[in-house]
Amino acid sequence: MIFVSSISFAQIKINPVSVGYPSKQATDLLVRVLPFETTSKTCQLYWELAAVDTETRERLAGGNIQLSEPEFALWAADNTYLESLVLEKLNLTRKIE
Repeated sequence: MIFVSSISFAQIKINPVSVGYPSKQATDLLVRVLPFETTSKTCQLYWELAAVDTETRERLAGGNIQLSEPEFALWAADNTYLESLVLEKLNLTRKIE
């Protein structure tokens, strides 16, 4: 078996969203593809919401998203597809500056 190693490919600025109790504002979304076999037809993505200021980064929430075969097939070489997919599944929006 040959594995594709973990790829940290996106740290996305998002419109602030309240997370946890007591509530804190998440401003960043990290998305990482977890290792998978080169013959796989699906994979998992790790996501993490964080509060980031100029000096610190605090993890507020995280989890995994399993890609279906059709989603995996649509990925191709463009990671913007995965970024958009995770934003949609988590009901988040990218911050436009």
